Amino acid sequence: MSQRIYRALRAPFELPEAATVIGLHHDIEGFRILLEEYSSPPTFRRFKISFSSTPFALRMIDEGDYLTTGRAGGGLFSEIEGSEYLEWFHQESQQVRAGQKLKHYAVYSINECFDIIHSEEPEISEL
Repeated sequence: MSQRIYRALRAPFELPEAATVIGLHHDIEGFRILLEEYSSPPTFRRFKISFSSTPFALRMIDEGDYLTTGRAGGGLFSEIEGSEYLEWFHQESQQVRAGQKLKHYAVYSINECFDIIHSEEPEISEL
């Protein structure tokens, strides 16, 4: 098993250090997570992370139940190299997507952690 490496993904604007989920949409427009900056005093700055199609795999875990080390280097939104989750996905699917360039993306808000396996890099935009 390889070591997980969290690489922060870039956005066209500065992402906050912490955010809370204010919406989750999975429909014909794809998969979107809507977030609001978590700060004191509140800024009400909102943004979304969008995939144009359905993820190959999606896991959502309460942040309090997902204690892991090393993720701070990736910040709020990252790509994970050396992902056990991606390895698990390939094993469970009997390698049917092994030829595709799937990646493991992670969104860690103050309350929820999302692990997303997808073949495309998402778009990050302000609301």
